[in-house]
Amino acid sequence: MGYNPKIKNLFFSVMIMYLTNFAIPRSGEFVRCGIISKYEKIPFSKLLGTVIAERVVDMIILMLLTLVMVLTQYNVVIDFINEHPETKETITNLLSSTPLILAVIGAGILFITLIIVFRKKIKATKIYKKLHEFIKNFIDGFISIKNIKENRLAFFLHSIFIWAMYYAMTYICFNSFDFTAGLSLLNGLSVFVMTAFGMVIPSPGGMGSWHFIAQETLFLFDIPRADGLIYAFAAHESQLIMLVVVGLFSLIAIPFFNRKTKDNETKV
Repeated sequence: MGYNPKIKNLFFSVMIMYLTNFAIPRSGEFVRCGIISKYEKIPFSKLLGTVIAERVVDMIILMLLTLVMVLTQYNVVIDFINEHPETKETITNLLSSTPLILAVIGAGILFITLIIVFRKKIKATKIYKKLHEFIKNFIDGFISIKNIKENRLAFFLHSIFIWAMYYAMTYICFNSFDFTAGLSLLNGLSVFVMTAFGMVIPSPGGMGSWHFIAQETLFLFDIPRADGLIYAFAAHESQLIMLVVVGLFSLIAIPFFNRKTKDNETKV
């Protein structure tokens, strides 16, 4: 994302990020930024901006995959909603929550108005100066994609590759069981996209939400719920075990490797 942290610190920080997410949902990104900031001396706010930019790209890819799924398997989405009336009710409530939206907009307008009226006094405070620097670094990090020149294509290709590997993890696991072995690539896409939204739900590493959505989506393809749950546990927990083991190793190893690197630089 415009910076070149050492590969080992990047790898360790990503593994620790996943480990942390299993404990506290969505906390891993902050931990990753903190680790790289500590060992690579890059402002935390700038790193946070790059993370937000990454997530924007991820969301765009997820929306494109969702569009492909809807266009190719529209009946899957409709059947899922029909099987779960509460999902339809939730969507309807979100779309009809006009008073709440207006209240948020009103509060935002009031907040901006107060800032404009008292801007001179606000600018004189230390908090403002620190916040201004934080926001500036954050914006610099967020727009770092625009500043990528030689490696811009590589960045987007790597993003696509990562999502392709996520999909492969979902689909390849189908071949581990007789009851899912006959499912098609498009069926795999449906399970992958639906469970991806399960990971968006703030649960520890998708625990529970991923399993439920995988089970219910497989049920639409005539896979009994009991078998679907078996697949969900096997696919999710195999990843969980690997991430916990490698994450714990990374947590222990990262200070050791950086201390060793620092000692070598001192000797030179």
